[in-house]
Amino acid sequence: MYGSVAKRRDTTRSDIDLMVVSDKLTYADVYGVLEAVGARLGRTISPTVYSRKENCQASEGRQRVRQTRAGAAQGVGDRIRT
Repeated sequence: MYGSVAKRRDTTRSDIDLMVVSDKLTYADVYGVLEAVGARLGRTISPTVYSRKENCQASEGRQRVRQTRAGAAQGVGDRIRT
């Protein structure tokens, strides 16, 4: 899970963002099951389906974004101190 539910900022109208990593399941497979679960919960479940390779690539991209943000934040701090 990620998004507002994972951050504990969800409301009754929020969807549930769910990441599924599988080399066998397709989006259609996952969505078909989660549609029924979402109906029981009264919430939309929004799946993102990655293969293991895609997940590794996405993870590397997320890490680069975090590093860039950290560097930018540090640069702002440096400018404030000078």
